Amino acid sequence: MSKKYHCPHLSRRALLQGALGGAATYALWPIRPVLAQGAAGHRFVACFLDGGWDVLLAGDPRDPAGSYEGIDLDINRLAPEFQDPFPVSMGGTEQLWGPTMQALAPHADLATFFRGINMNTVSHETAKSYSHTGRQPAGAVAKGDSIGTVAASLHDQGALLPNTAISIPSYNRAFDNRFSAIRMNDPREIRDLIGATQGALPEGVEGLLNQALADAYSCISPAYSGRLPEDELSISRDRILRLQEQDVVARFDFNAETPEMEQLRALYPLGNGAGRATATAAQLLRTDLSTAVTTRVRGGFDTHRGEWATDQPLRLVEAFEAIGAMLTHLRDDDPSFDRTTVLVYSEFARTPKINGDGGRDHWFADTVMVFGSTLKKGVFGASNEQDLGLLAVDPTTGLPEEGGIQLTPEHVMATLVQSLGGDPSPYREDPLNAWIAKELTP
Repeated sequence: MSKKYHCPHLSRRALLQGALGGAATYALWPIRPVLAQGAAGHRFVACFLDGGWDVLLAGDPRDPAGSYEGIDLDINRLAPEFQDPFPVSMGGTEQLWGPTMQALAPHADLATFFRGINMNTVSHETAKSYSHTGRQPAGAVAKGDSIGTVAASLHDQGALLPNTAISIPSYNRAFDNRFSAIRMNDPREIRDLIGATQGALPEGVEGLLNQALADAYSCISPAYSGRLPEDELSISRDRILRLQEQDVVARFDFNAETPEMEQLRALYPLGNGAGRATATAAQLLRTDLSTAVTTRVRGGFDTHRGEWATDQPLRLVEAFEAIGAMLTHLRDDDPSFDRTTVLVYSEFARTPKINGDGGRDHWFADTVMVFGSTLKKGVFGASNEQDLGLLAVDPTTGLPEEGGIQLTPEHVMATLVQSLGGDPSPYREDPLNAWIAKELTP
């Protein structure tokens, strides 16, 4: 007998929004107290850079002092601050980071990079579905679950919004509906979502709720010994009232004249969408409202023409400054990321050669960045030094090796999911076990 109650008249988001005045969630699932004092479960953020980033300016750069047969660095068209990559220590070895990544440098001690990933497509929509799920889509149609959905299913301890997606699609094919993402088109929508006016629901919404409760009894067996739907609704109303009494919505009012908001304004670039997105993601985790958040940090990376030289680096800097601020913020209560993982990714890279319009086109050899404690620190995989092409690598060392594996999103996602305590089998590739530093217990 299923304990999941289905409301055929209201979407999960509509129920949540409408019911916050008197409070219910779609699955009416028990939640722990918000702003809990004790440490919560593992928390997860996925940060997406939309449009296809230039990895030569970011996660897979080249030393401009070198000579490359198949790469146009074209540094003379770049501003001086974007011409030279810089060295960082990753896992005890020195690696080059792209010149746009200075804001992430203080967090190199948490970093694992996967380089030379074969995206097997240069179609935006296909690559997005692939990168969000780690499974080859059917055309542009996702066949797997978003990594945020998987993370929420593994580590949620009853959050009000276990899985949240900001300005980005989210997929749930294999898990209970309560792990489907609550989606916002803009990070500022969170205040409307959790800060609705207190008091009775509108008569029409209350009527739909009552009908949904009545419908729920059609799936309740006489042998069922759990809480009844109206009891779950009462519990949920009480929890949301407590959320409102604690004024959690104020934790997202970045313009408020409070000490906390003053600190956040000093930390985040809140004047742009990237800063608002990452600040909202961090606050969702720090208030225990969410277990997993996926957010589009910034778009505009599909730069095919001469604007590449100015727009690509400036937009990368904007995104990385926002992500760097979020990493600093989340390390405030979890310095070593023992219970935090942050994924940074885009759908694919950009070509190593400059095209006839003075820009770069779509390229399949991608990079993924992970900040956390569950993976070995350093760089796994590589692209060809001379042309940013794909290389076979040893699955144990991650170094180029003839006859090794060609790194795919399935390898990366299987490894990340297993490190989070999940089942890697849906990805149909063996996880890179030598690169899992520790596995979390769901």
